[in-house]
Amino acid sequence: MHYFSVFVGNHWVLWLVLALLVFALVVFESRGRVGGILQLAPQDVVALINRQKALVIDVRNAQAFCQGHIINAQNIELANLDQAMKKIQKFKTIPVIVYDDTQSSRKAIKFAKALKNVGFQEVQCLKGALAAWQKESLPLVKEG
Repeated sequence: MHYFSVFVGNHWVLWLVLALLVFALVVFESRGRVGGILQLAPQDVVALINRQKALVIDVRNAQAFCQGHIINAQNIELANLDQAMKKIQKFKTIPVIVYDDTQSSRKAIKFAKALKNVGFQEVQCLKGALAAWQKESLPLVKEG
C-alpha cells in the first residue's frame, strides 16, 4: 500500500488525467439517455428500421398522426397502452423506437419506460422528436 501512495504522489498528473477521462466517459455515455431511455438521432433510427426492422410507435393523438408520421409507424397513445399491449407483445425482442411531437419527448419517454417495465428488451426514443426527423428532410406519410 505504501508503494501505491508513493506512486500516486509522484505521478499525480497522471491520476488527474485518468480521473478526467473517467468523468468524460461517464458524461458521454449518459448524455444520450434521458430517464434511462436511449435517445437516437434520426439517422440512427433509419438504420434500425432498415437493418433490424424496428417497430416505430407514434404516441401522438390520432389527428396529429394522420397529418404526418414516420413510415410504418403504429399510432398508440399513452392512454391506450394497456389495450395495445396485446397487439405489440410479439415485438418484445426487436428494437422499438418511440416518438412524439414535443422537444422534451416526455410522452415518448414515459411510454418507452412502460414498455421496458413489461419486458421489451430494446426501447429507444427519437431524439428531438418528430421535428428532428423533419429537419433531416426524412419522409412522412400523411393519411386522409
